[in-house]
Amino acid sequence: MARIVVYSNAYRGDVFPFVPIASELHRRGHDVTYVCPREFHPLFAAEPFSVAHSGSDSLAPVSLDQHGEWLAKWGMRFGGALQLRLFFKKLCVPYLDDFFAALHAEVDGADLLFSHPAAAIVGSMAAEACDVPWVGGDLFPMLIPTATRPPHPLPDLGRRGNAALWRFGRSRAFAPLTCEDDFLAHRRKLGLDATRRSPLDAMRSPWLNLGMASPRYVEPADDWPETFTMTGFSLWDGPAHGAVSAEVTEFLDAGDPPVLVT
Repeated sequence: MARIVVYSNAYRGDVFPFVPIASELHRRGHDVTYVCPREFHPLFAAEPFSVAHSGSDSLAPVSLDQHGEWLAKWGMRFGGALQLRLFFKKLCVPYLDDFFAALHAEVDGADLLFSHPAAAIVGSMAAEACDVPWVGGDLFPMLIPTATRPPHPLPDLGRRGNAALWRFGRSRAFAPLTCEDDFLAHRRKLGLDATRRSPLDAMRSPWLNLGMASPRYVEPADDWPETFTMTGFSLWDGPAHGAVSAEVTEFLDAGDPPVLVT
């Protein structure tokens, strides 16, 4: 039996896909703790794994929803790059001590950390501090540098041009957006390796990274690192295995089928 810590933050779509994996790992005999914002804890009450607070709820839906108007206006401009200033500078960096302390308490003595790639910027710090290997679970494997395609939404410039675009995206030019210096400063404070690296690289595990999407949805590139493999989607039915309340059932049965967009 291994002791495994699963780690994610932010939206429901960032947190829910890790639930079936955590539950299956528990069913296979492992001791599993899911570290996530406390807003999710009641939803996971029927799951077999344990839950622990992520240290801060700044990156939880109830907090993120407060920025909905700004995200609707600016979130997808410049390929979504402006979101980084919100998520990293405002909602993550000021709480780094809290995030790290909470995760370190769970990872200390564990055998493995399985983390959302964005959360792994902090997760890797706790794993390194505890000398624990970690695996990345990438729900959106479209930010892996490759010569076969450019960063979204830029035009395809061919292999050389695409590679140049990715190099630029990993350069110091984007450090103010990605808060690279803040994360490196925190690593230095913890006595960890603070060699300069783009968050695009810091999000990738040196051991193993799982692309949690269908290869028909995201085609694997021939120059991706050997540590990256596609697994397919991970879908959670939701609390009570997808059962809906009597009120919802009554509403659905009362008239024409509604159109649901999620």
